[in-house]
Amino acid sequence: MSLIIKAFGIISVFCAFSFFGFLNAFKLKKRRTDLSDVIISLQKIPEYIEIYESESGEILKEVMPKGVNLYTEPVQFEKGVCLNAEDKLLLSRFAKNFGMATKPDERKKCEAFLSLVKERYEEAKTEEKEKSKLYNIGGVLLGLTAVILML
Repeated sequence: MSLIIKAFGIISVFCAFSFFGFLNAFKLKKRRTDLSDVIISLQKIPEYIEIYESESGEILKEVMPKGVNLYTEPVQFEKGVCLNAEDKLLLSRFAKNFGMATKPDERKKCEAFLSLVKERYEEAKTEEKEKSKLYNIGGVLLGLTAVILML
């Protein structure tokens, strides 16, 4: 009976460490896809500025992906959004000043901001490429190390 409990404990420890590694790798991938969704949304904003005469908050509410609430004061991000603090700060700064200029100036500002978000996307892409395997393998190796130490 004690052998079964020990085996269950060993398997649980291994799975916990492995899950932690896979979870961190997933967060990197999710950040990249969230930034990709923001880029797609930002590319739509100039069209919405031209078409709609509504408030800037309505445009942001219509265009932004689910979970990125730039139209609220202060800006809110839902729990499932995996953007880091720098990404959130960048989006907050954009939302804070959005709608304060003329239409041509707003379009220029959107294009400039879009280039900044694209840079963040490229950084996220390289970070995912570099660290994803590290987290996956690291979690498994830590799990195996813990199992060996428990034996």
